[in-house]
Amino acid sequence: AMMVCLALGMAIRDRGYRRTMWCGMAGASGIGLWLSESRSAMAAAAVVLAIAATWALTSRFSVRARTATLAAVMIAALGAGAVRVRLLETDPTYRGAGFRGQFVQTSLRMIGARPLFGIGEGQYYPSSPLFLSPQLAWTYGAENAHNFFLQIGGELGLVGLGLFVVWIGAAIARTARAVLHAPGDWRLLGVASGVTVFLITCLTGHPLLVAEVAYPFWILYGLMAALAGSTLLNEAAIADVRVHRGTPRAWSLPTAAAAMAILLWSPVTTARGAVSPPESQAVDGFYRWETLGDGTRFRWTGPYASLFVPADIRRVNIPVRLPTNGRSIRSVGVEVMTAGIDQGRTIVDGTWTIISLRLPDTAPPTRFKRIDLKVDRVWQPALYIAGNADLRAVGVQVGEIQLMRE
Repeated sequence: AMMVCLALGMAIRDRGYRRTMWCGMAGASGIGLWLSESRSAMAAAAVVLAIAATWALTSRFSVRARTATLAAVMIAALGAGAVRVRLLETDPTYRGAGFRGQFVQTSLRMIGARPLFGIGEGQYYPSSPLFLSPQLAWTYGAENAHNFFLQIGGELGLVGLGLFVVWIGAAIARTARAVLHAPGDWRLLGVASGVTVFLITCLTGHPLLVAEVAYPFWILYGLMAALAGSTLLNEAAIADVRVHRGTPRAWSLPTAAAAMAILLWSPVTTARGAVSPPESQAVDGFYRWETLGDGTRFRWTGPYASLFVPADIRRVNIPVRLPTNGRSIRSVGVEVMTAGIDQGRTIVDGTWTIISLRLPDTAPPTRFKRIDLKVDRVWQPALYIAGNADLRAVGVQVGEIQLMRE
C-alpha cells in the first residue's frame, strides 16, 4: 500500500519511459496489495489516495470550496468505513473485529502493569500470555499487539509511546506545512501518502516488527522529512526569509533526556523479569469462588478459562465436574492446552474428575505457566436446575488444584 502511493505520485510527476516504469511499479504493488487480502491496508490506501487526489485537483479552488470538497470526501470515506465495519461485526464467520478488541484490552492491561517505562523492549510477545484473554490465549498462546502503537506502549510505557508519537508527528507536521506551500508537488504528496497509509495500518497490525517491512518504511519516512524540509527552505529562500539555525527549541532537551531515560531503563525493566498476571475474569475466565454443601471450594468457568501456576511447577492435578445429576444436562468435554501443546480432551460429568497434566519447562525470566481450558458449550443453571436462579453462562466447576514440583 505504501509503494502504491509512492509510485502513483512519481508516475504523475515524471514523463516518458520513467512514467511507464512508475506505472508498472504501481500496478505490481497494487496486485500485491490485492493478493494480501488486507482489509485495513486496502481501505487505508483507498481513503488516503482519494484525499490526496482531491487535495491536488482542488488546488485552484477557493479556500472555502476546497475545504468543503475535502470535508465531503472525508465524510464519505468515514461513512463507507463505518458501514463496512458494521457489516463485518454482523458477519458470524468473521471474528477479527472481536479479536482486535480483545488485543486492545490485552495491551491496556500490559500498560497498566508498568505504565511509565513498560515491561521492556522486545518483551511483549513472551509476556503476552500473562495478559491475553482466555479466548486469545487458547487461539494464539502468545502474540503481539496487532497495533504497533500499543506494542510500543506495552514495551516502553507511556513515556516511550509519547516519544514515538512526537518523533513521528514532527515529520508529519513539517510535511503538512510543506504540502500547503507546494500543493502541486506530486512527489512529496505521493511519499507523504505512502507514509500515512503505512501508519494507518500500524493501528491494526505490527508491520514495523518485520525488518523487511520496517527498512523501506524508515527510508521513505526519512525521504518525506527531507523533501518537506527542502520545500520549506526553498520557500523561505524565495521569500528572502532568513532560516534560523540557532539553539534547539525549548522542548528538545527534555525530549532528548526522556529518550535517554528510556534507553537506559528498558534493559533494567527487562532484567526484572515478567510481571504477575492481573487478577481479573477478563484474563483467567473464572467466576468468583463458591463453596458446596460439603465445604468443597470451586469456581465456574466460562467458555474459556485459564490457570496460572509458578514456573517451577512440573505437574498439576485439576479437579473438574459438571453437576448433571444424570438428568437434563448432558456430559461436556473439556480440552486442555499448555504452551500451545494440546493436552487432550476429557469428558466431565457429575462426579469430580482429575485432569492430571505434566507441564513443559519454561525459559527464564518467565515466572508463570498458563494452562488453558476450553469447554464444549456453556449453559445457564437457572434453565436446567429447579429452584436455581443463576443466569450466568457457565461451563464446568473447577476445584482447588494440586501443584507438584517433581
